Amino acid sequence: MRDANKCINCGRCIRTCAEIQGANVLGFVYRGFAAIMAPEFGESLTASGCVSCGKCIDVCPVGALVERNLHYKMNPYTKEAIRQNCGLCGVGCDILAEVQGGEVVRVTTPLEKPGFNGKNLCFKGRFGWQSNQEKLDTPLLLRDGQYHAISWNEALEVIQTRTKLAKSSSVEISPHITLEEMLLASKVSDKLECALSANRKYLSFSDQFLDIHPKEDAFARLDDFTEYVVVGALNRTLLSLIRLQQLKGKKLILVAYPETEPFKRFADESHNDLRNLDAGPNRLFIYNQNRVSEIMAAKIWNLAQPQNILHSTDYMNHTGFVAMRPMPVKVSEVDLAICFGSIPSAKAGFKVAISAYQTEGRSCDLILPRANFLGIEAHVLGDNGKLSRLANPLKSTIFNELTRLLYRLDWISAATADMPYWNHLAQELISRLQSTEIKLYEKQSLEGLRDNVIPSDSPLEDIMAGLFELRKRAVKF
Repeated sequence: MRDANKCINCGRCIRTCAEIQGANVLGFVYRGFAAIMAPEFGESLTASGCVSCGKCIDVCPVGALVERNLHYKMNPYTKEAIRQNCGLCGVGCDILAEVQGGEVVRVTTPLEKPGFNGKNLCFKGRFGWQSNQEKLDTPLLLRDGQYHAISWNEALEVIQTRTKLAKSSSVEISPHITLEEMLLASKVSDKLECALSANRKYLSFSDQFLDIHPKEDAFARLDDFTEYVVVGALNRTLLSLIRLQQLKGKKLILVAYPETEPFKRFADESHNDLRNLDAGPNRLFIYNQNRVSEIMAAKIWNLAQPQNILHSTDYMNHTGFVAMRPMPVKVSEVDLAICFGSIPSAKAGFKVAISAYQTEGRSCDLILPRANFLGIEAHVLGDNGKLSRLANPLKSTIFNELTRLLYRLDWISAATADMPYWNHLAQELISRLQSTEIKLYEKQSLEGLRDNVIPSDSPLEDIMAGLFELRKRAVKF
């Protein structure tokens, strides 16, 4: 929200929008004493090319620009500030969640000792917490073509009945969940005597060659290069970090970058493909697995050395997912399929999704709630092994409800039904991964690789798209 009466015309928002984000939607309108900061022609920000990163809010010294809160009225009373990492993509930005009355009411960046991302957050990181209104609190059972809320006890009875009838089972994980939840899924798969598996679309040729060593600052390596080749679109915060490097005199090359993206105006060079580019020791190739095809990714790996590639995704816990080494889901049909974080991809007589949000369509017979990134105390390994920690600012007990149900199903023991046990297992896994050997890259044939882009299928994506559209609705006070 913008209040011109508070503005002191310092120009900070104008500079950060033009020089860091590239949108360049703000400027001074009129001259002299009548000058004000506003979008072109004095229009609303909703009618401009604003990407809603919120960076202008962070740099405003007087509160002339503030967040628009959809579900909670902001007030001057004291709020508890809890520091953790964002869990909406693989970058894992440092955030500060402000809690009041048991609800998260604002997410911003830490003022003291900011993280590697500084004051930079993307739309999801700064405003995505407002999706909390959509999160599930009770199980949903598909009946007569519609989902109906049921109790945890009723969900227990449904699963017990289906388990007794099932002669074959499948347990899947997705990269949308934490390490603790992946380890929990692994225990369940052992109990049901089936392999821990995953949807084939999450798997890529590059998985076996990725550096999965956990790192506190996985993006410090940006400092080691003088040229950056960005292939396809990237997360907004990662683009900001690259732009800050460019402002130090380094070179930015964009390849197959979306024409409509404002960041393209910063390119020192722009290419439609990789044919005219060479690899070099000071040149870093950066791409997002969910925004380029697998064939394009293979071309990057075949061109550059692994140490000159920065692989990123829109998945919260992709490195952790790779470390768990799930098997591709079997083609044959099973009686019971369970997936942590998404819709089961296995053909099954009865499907159970464990998801923080209602899944798209009616393909799941039962949806069990799981905690989102603000409702669980857990660990995540994001892009390039970025170690993130979630602190459960909502004080949610959803994970405990889930483990209690699994205990009553006799899928886990009573001693493992509390979060500290899974935290300990996750920390042990992180320690073991420090000594993991990275497989040497072997040049890949393009035959058999996907030529289409596989976007993130997190149930949260549709909610984020809806929030992004809401920003276009101008509100006057």
